[in-house]
Amino acid sequence: AVGKAVPLVPGSAEKVAVQEAELTILKRQVASLEKREKRLKAAFQDRVTAFREACCLLFGYKLDMMSSSQGGQGAGNGGITIALTPLLEKTQDVQLLFRFDGKKDIALLPTKYSGTLQREVDAYILRFKSVPAFLANLVMELFQR
Repeated sequence: AVGKAVPLVPGSAEKVAVQEAELTILKRQVASLEKREKRLKAAFQDRVTAFREACCLLFGYKLDMMSSSQGGQGAGNGGITIALTPLLEKTQDVQLLFRFDGKKDIALLPTKYSGTLQREVDAYILRFKSVPAFLANLVMELFQR
């Protein structure tokens, strides 16, 4: 027949059609999964934001986390750097930086602000080994100002 392609192998046109149909189905599945992943990421981000805001309101600190790959003071030796900004502090750019190893160890990193709190660091962190007591005491001191 003139103008009509003749398949070289009998049945190959049907195989191509089946493969194209399978490809179309797989593309639809990928698109559906990508859409689902995008919705899950958005929902997760909403939950994380709500959690951070709740912690901020409950404990009096704005919380930011950086992995060692994001830089920051104390980065490069694994773990996470956590920056706490006291809400009740009147001055700008005050942060406490902590290094969390991902297990049970957390350490206060030196900053200009933590240097002004040496008495509290000595008492609560060094003597009593209690970061929560240090942070609670700081909130109470700021509240009483």
